[in-house]
Amino acid sequence: MMGSASRLKQFWKNTKTREYGLIIFTGLVVAWVRHGLHYHWKAWATWEGFFVDWFIHTMGVGLLALVAIAAIIFTHKFFLGYESKEYGRELFFYIVMTILIGALGIAVISMRLVSGNYDESCAFVSLVT
Repeated sequence: MMGSASRLKQFWKNTKTREYGLIIFTGLVVAWVRHGLHYHWKAWATWEGFFVDWFIHTMGVGLLALVAIAAIIFTHKFFLGYESKEYGRELFFYIVMTILIGALGIAVISMRLVSGNYDESCAFVSLVT
């Protein structure tokens, strides 16, 4: 048991592994939120459907992050007035984390609306969704 924990700890030491793990986890969360919104938080019909959705949404997260990085690189000087010297892993991390937090926020808001536990104080939430 100690050997496997040690190997797992060693596996996650690599920052590239953690980056890929974040993308895969974010793809899972986005797939779960999209499925929940579309099918009213019911389970997937098949395991195959689950894994296909997860894969597709993981590829979507990666593609969206790359498009966002390209947009940031090409518009940075125009909007901020200076050229940035470095783009890369840090920017990619910020974008993927934004996607993850956005997906979780949508899940929380939509579950609250579906449950019916809201009042006039969250009327803005009703307008947004």
